[in-house]
Parts: sequence; C-alpha cells; structure tokens
Amino acid sequence: MAPPMVLPETDSMRGRAGLRPVGIALWLSLVAASACTEAPRPLPVPRPVPSPAPACDRTTVAPAEFRFGVLASVVRSVPDLDDLGSWIGARIGIPARVEVLDRYEDLGSRMLQGTLEAAMLPPLEYIRTHDRNPCIAARLTSVVGGSVRYSSFLVARKDSRIRRLEDLRGARGAFVSPDSASGWLFAWRRLQEAGMDPWKDLAEVRFVGSHAAVIEAVLEGKSDVGATFDAAIVAAQQVGWDTASLSLVALGGRIPYDAVVVSPEVPAPLAESFLQALSVLDTTTPEGRRVLAALVHYDGFVPTDDSFYDDVRRVAESVLMDSGRTR
Repeated sequence: MAPPMVLPETDSMRGRAGLRPVGIALWLSLVAASACTEAPRPLPVPRPVPSPAPACDRTTVAPAEFRFGVLASVVRSVPDLDDLGSWIGARIGIPARVEVLDRYEDLGSRMLQGTLEAAMLPPLEYIRTHDRNPCIAARLTSVVGGSVRYSSFLVARKDSRIRRLEDLRGARGAFVSPDSASGWLFAWRRLQEAGMDPWKDLAEVRFVGSHAAVIEAVLEGKSDVGATFDAAIVAAQQVGWDTASLSLVALGGRIPYDAVVVSPEVPAPLAESFLQALSVLDTTTPEGRRVLAALVHYDGFVPTDDSFYDDVRRVAESVLMDSGRTR
C-alpha cells in the first residue's frame, strides 16, 4: 500500500453508481472496526524517537534545496503540494520542494542514491531500503484517518462462489505489486497461513499496478479475488463504484502507515528541523488542514523508530521463506 488514494472514475465504472445503503454500511463498519481504539486526537504515538545511531555520520554541508519524495497515490492535488513545500522551507531555512514519484521502488532508490533529502516510504519499501542502508531509518510515521495502521483485505464479488479462504483454490487473483504491503505481502501471507501456495493453488496471479485496478478487476469479473486495503474500498465507494457487490473474504492483517526518513547526507540540525516541521503539522488546526490538504486523508505525523515496522519485516521474511519467489 501503499496509503489512501483518490480513485479515478473510469468510463467502465460509471455504470456502477448508485450504492445500496447496506453496502455503504458494511464497508464503513469494517473500516471503523479496523481502526481499533486509535483515536484521531490526540494523534497516536507508536514509539519514542530514538537517538541517531552513532555510526551514521552526517555531513555538515547543507544542500541548496531540500527535496521531499512522496508516492503519487497519496497525493490529492499536485498544485497544493506547493503549500507543503513552502511550510517545510520556511521552517528549515532553505527552499523545499515535494517531489511526486509514481513507483514504490523509485522512492527507495532515490534515497539510496542521495537524490532525495527525505521521503515518505511505504512500509515494504521502507524495510527494503533500511536493509540496504540502516542509516535510512524511520523517524516519523504517517497518521491517516486517525490511525497509524491500516488493514489488508481480500475481497471477492458477492455473486461468486468464493465465501471463505478455502474457496480460493483455482481462483484468479489480482494483486497490486510485489512492492505493496496490503496489496500483496500481507494478503499473500494470509493465504499461506490457510495452507495455500498462491503460486500453485491460484489459477492466476496478476499484478495490476494499483489498488484501483485490483478493485476494478474484481468488480468486472476479470479476477475472482483481489488484495487491497480498507481506505481504497472507501475511496471507491465515494466515487460511485459498486462496492456493495463486494464481500470480505479475509483480513490480511494490520500494517503501519508510511515511514518518514531523512538521508544520512543531510546535516543533523537540518534533519531535526525538517522532522520538527512535520511533527507540529496536523489537521487539528486550520493551517494544518490547509497544508495537508494536498495529501489524501492525512492527519499528520508522529515520532516512531525502526522497530515499529518489525511486523512488516517478519511477514516479509516469512513469505520469502515459504515462497522465495518475489522480492
């Protein structure tokens, strides 16, 4: 997952408008249940911020511009990102710009190359990047819809034969990409826990590139089951897609939202100023709501550390151990 996105209303989907109230209630109740007790205010703090690792020596030379990378799927309005860039720049003392990247792996590779000063890394991409350079460590985690975690879903059409995990043998599966925690990793692990080898037991495994494409594939009958996450279902419902025709087959698990990381090439005082700028930004204030309006359903950012993403790491290791075919 990737985090919540705005789903486009494609021509093929416009005919699905007109949701039944029971469908809306079903999905909203599922999302409410998945949020557990993580209340919107005060913003939940998962972990205290650790001291920087002594081995991660930072340069003393400040960059001419501070580049902050985010994934395109979390952006509601690209022009409005100028407000976020201006907010950061005013508080760190140098010009700042938010760069929008389309692919998960581009965020990680740009951090490793040193061509981004900071980034908001999706959870699976975060642990991969951290594995390659431990000095790129989580310092903040995103708060979305009042929570620091979201849920992975396996969904099917109500009029299909699929009612439970055991019915998925021989089914056609749609997944987002091997870089998606909710749209692949956690759903894949849930299938393995049910005694399946998805590569062998599913009739088809397709990586379709986005949560919107997964939902569309299931709704149109191109796939029998799809892996997505809670807010994607809500976003699909909000633009008129017929989510009432979907049923929940299984929950894949709870996943931390994106990690905010800073390049080890950024001087420590500048890194701390950037992190402080994001930490005080939240939707409990009019200014926070204005600055964060460019990001879909984002409420702010709270301190964290690498251990907050240990569950993602354990699931990734477990999936690789059982299949060894995707990473």
